[in-house]
Amino acid sequence: MAERTMGVLAEMGQRMILPDILRIKGEALLGMGDSAGGMAALEEALTEAQTQGARRPLWAIQLALGEAAGALGDQEKRRRLLEQARDTINHIAENSGSDRARENFLNLDAVKRALAQK
Repeated sequence: MAERTMGVLAEMGQRMILPDILRIKGEALLGMGDSAGGMAALEEALTEAQTQGARRPLWAIQLALGEAAGALGDQEKRRRLLEQARDTINHIAENSGSDRARENFLNLDAVKRALAQK
């Protein structure tokens, strides 16, 4: 399903949600026990988000990839990616445009989880 969706998006020239789709694909593959496939999809999501300069999906990809790396025993990669996720989160929060938007963003469970990890 993800492959078909990505193909349609490519045909339409719509890449904006591609990082999100790749992250979800990676998380699903990891959940099914396909570590190599999951990590590959997350790495692709990271590259796509960075290429687009898209911070909104970037922090969640960094978080997912960091947590997965840690679960697979790569603590240095985990530390680096979680630090990047926190930096991305802080940038988004600082540039959110309003106190309410900042507060809502910082109160997301995944954001709290990212900020709590060291």
